[in-house]
Amino acid sequence: MTSRHSEKFSPFNPRPLVVLASPFSLDHAVHLLLRTVFHSLYTWTFSVPIYLLSGSSLLIWLSLATDVLWVLRWLSHVKKIRGPMTVLGPRNTKVNIIVTGGARGLGKGIVNAFLQLYSEDPKSFNLGTIFVVDTIEVSSQSNVVYYKCDLANKVKTGMVTQEILSTVSRRGEKIDILINNAGVRQNETFLEISEEKTRNILEVNVFAPIALTKAVVGLHKEFNTKNNARTSLSVINIASVLGYLGPSRLSMYSASKAALIQAMDSLAHEEDDTLHVATMTPGQMSSVMFRDLDMKHLSFFAPIVDVDKLGKRIAQLAITGERGVWGYALYGALVPIVRLLPYLPWEIIRSLSTIDTQIKAA
Repeated sequence: MTSRHSEKFSPFNPRPLVVLASPFSLDHAVHLLLRTVFHSLYTWTFSVPIYLLSGSSLLIWLSLATDVLWVLRWLSHVKKIRGPMTVLGPRNTKVNIIVTGGARGLGKGIVNAFLQLYSEDPKSFNLGTIFVVDTIEVSSQSNVVYYKCDLANKVKTGMVTQEILSTVSRRGEKIDILINNAGVRQNETFLEISEEKTRNILEVNVFAPIALTKAVVGLHKEFNTKNNARTSLSVINIASVLGYLGPSRLSMYSASKAALIQAMDSLAHEEDDTLHVATMTPGQMSSVMFRDLDMKHLSFFAPIVDVDKLGKRIAQLAITGERGVWGYALYGALVPIVRLLPYLPWEIIRSLSTIDTQIKAA
């Protein structure tokens, strides 16, 4: 699907990195540096004159290294979008979307982003129906149909899934974008949490997304086989940076997000290029789930992610069909690297972050 909303990648013009609520942070600083000091063209405007005046080749090598990094970044982008998003393909139908947990928080931001794209340019983004699955009851509206369903209820989830897929199948269509966004967490320690609550967290955060993805991918493959087509399916999963580490009183939440990250990573490498799988690993967001965390002392390094801004970014990624794991804010992408540090420095960083003292007993 082509749209004026789709981002065109240029190695000389970094795509937006900032989806944050705070006015200045590490992400803003990196974004500024990529457009100035570490811009693949700007580095040469400094290095060449200095080389001619002083004969020092240090900045020349720095410019070459910067160019290499930009080329690698561009090649990474090309790899991420392999197999263009052709959600319309040979059929003249509308784009159908499922968003779990789409009645509030980040999910609501994602739904609103798709609606905004459609209102701005209905011809290039031909929206069909957004199916929202959430535990709260909301009246359906134009282009948006709400299903009240607790994803911890396996039977009910299966019934709602089947109803949605049957609806689009009767119209000769399929699901083109799936956003696995719903999630729940805990406040108990590893020893305190009950088996029932553990199963509830794993059901909502892991098993429901897996079952829904299997059903949607199955319909996608069936549609392409039946119509001899190569239409695309974009699956975006909302995990968490806590899938890379387990803070105190968040053991099962972290375990569930780690499972989701790895399960979807496997899926992304098992199917053909018509399936586009991306996983988000955001940090603390401006939603109610982690409002009890107070990370103001780390606001520069670990800023709060704005759910509306991130919702727009996720909608863009779904439309362009980019793959991979995306960390917002920047530290969400750096945590897996920092985990490679020896035990002592890692524990010092962890202690300074106060992440193990933030979650209080319910």
